[in-house]
Amino acid sequence: MLSLSDIIAARARIKPYLRPTPLLFSEPLSRLAGRPVHLKLECWQETGSFKARGALNFCLQLSAEERKRGLVTASAGNHGQGTALACKILGARMTVFVPDRAPEAKKRGIRALGADLIEAPHGYETAHRQALRLAAEGRQVYVPACEDDRIMAGQGTVALEAVDELGGPADFMVPVGGGGLMAGVGVAAKGIDPASRLIGVQSEKTDAMHRSLAAGQLIHIEDHPTLCDGLAGDVEAINLTYAQRLLDKMVLVGERDVARGIVFLVREHQIIAEGSAAAGPAALLDPTVRESVRAALGSVRPLVVVITGRNIDMETLTSILKDADNLR
Repeated sequence: MLSLSDIIAARARIKPYLRPTPLLFSEPLSRLAGRPVHLKLECWQETGSFKARGALNFCLQLSAEERKRGLVTASAGNHGQGTALACKILGARMTVFVPDRAPEAKKRGIRALGADLIEAPHGYETAHRQALRLAAEGRQVYVPACEDDRIMAGQGTVALEAVDELGGPADFMVPVGGGGLMAGVGVAAKGIDPASRLIGVQSEKTDAMHRSLAAGQLIHIEDHPTLCDGLAGDVEAINLTYAQRLLDKMVLVGERDVARGIVFLVREHQIIAEGSAAAGPAALLDPTVRESVRAALGSVRPLVVVITGRNIDMETLTSILKDADNLR
């Protein structure tokens, strides 16, 4: 299983390529939550998402022969950009499969980094199957989005940076899709202080992990249009195991809540965030969800809410902001 030492090693490995992201104190969320709330701005990361951390940590550990064969991945968009960046740095060929309805901002980012982009119909799971097939046929390295310790270790460096800047342990709230960020942050935070709490957030249309935790086994969900495209898709067995071990609470937010979270970040902090990234603030803005989070956290210590990415289409953002007054 992933360990704190793996995450510390990952931080040293990726440090030459990625700058630490800021930690921003949020007065309005702190007032609502009854504790200091800090936003970890992974939306300001290279490629606009935390995903570059895990992708770089994975790719930097490949052999020269593996890099020469080329790499393949499936992604809702942000992991594809992170892996494309890693391959650009390493001079490796990259092919990224994405759902055909992935945001154009993410598709443009992948192409701009020099990767070959292939759009797959019918959602993330189709893209995933096609990518695995191509990798097997061409003996290319498949780069997992979540279900690999090297990926999770890279994502866990988010927590190390936050704890360093705060000068002590913290609780964390993270959006959960496949569960790589959740696993990395949970292992790091609880490795530093076992009393640290970890809260996961999903949207009602991307609730594979929530359903799987409730059932005690992997549950398949259908692909639906959602603002939280970065959280779409099913989860793997290893990530469910980490969730069962690490999560202190999993909460759900609706599409309207997510839109409110996007508006809140723009209005209060002048931060552009995609839907998946706004899930944490959305949870704290909803009175019922907020109370369940407060009960799960217990002691009053800093809460770090990870704002995972900024790659939202302009048309989507404009539409949400035009309707901002109706979202209050």
